[in-house]
Amino acid sequence: FKRLLTQGMVIKDGAKMSKSKGNVVDPDEIVNTYGADTARLFILFAAPVDKDLEWSDEGIEGSYRFLNRLYRLFANNAQRIKNAQKKDHVDERIRELLYEVNSCVQKVTNDIENYHFNTAIAKLMEFVNFLYSFNPKEDELGYFKEALEKLAILSSPFVPHLACEVWEVLGYDSVIFNQTWPKVQKEYVEKDTVKIAITINGKLRDTVEINKDAKQEEVEKLALQSEKVKKHIANKEVKKYIYVTNKILNIIV
Repeated sequence: FKRLLTQGMVIKDGAKMSKSKGNVVDPDEIVNTYGADTARLFILFAAPVDKDLEWSDEGIEGSYRFLNRLYRLFANNAQRIKNAQKKDHVDERIRELLYEVNSCVQKVTNDIENYHFNTAIAKLMEFVNFLYSFNPKEDELGYFKEALEKLAILSSPFVPHLACEVWEVLGYDSVIFNQTWPKVQKEYVEKDTVKIAITINGKLRDTVEINKDAKQEEVEKLALQSEKVKKHIANKEVKKYIYVTNKILNIIV
């Protein structure tokens, strides 16, 4: 074998499913109630493919809610983006959108190649949350439309039926599985700013966003402006700072 993947067991209530134990879940019942995509999404998301999967009715419900939320994202925006065109100028908001799009493409593509389906789905969920919060303006709809197109294609290996449906919602009569897989636009993957974790005596107290490769003195100054940090160092002496570039600042008091 060039590559051998051994999947885990499906278990319920801590034991392997079997008729003798009476803990078997009827897949037909799940499919009839929630749809095949819900069952598929839950199985792929609930655990790494090589680990045992603990069956959960709550997990099924959660997957079903997410798929409904995913569908609404397309349905609620379909008319607005129907004839939208991308503007020439890429401002800060569009750059943020393009960063999220391309980081999602990169993560999902790499995870699929490595059979990390659960983390690929987690990234898609994170991306959906971002798109809901983005709330595009009229002149941003062209880029938002492109983001939804890529989301539909990236979702298709995991929820093929819903992916076909939202592709039609976008107004296309072509087959989504014949579309070209999105490629990473590397110029948008790197951000000019980074989020620095601020810890006090090793405990996370806040995060700050600052220009990448900023000097330690700049990070310290910004951290000390945080109300959360002020609260935990009030009336205490700062003994020293330990800084890991672009990652973490630990304040020792």
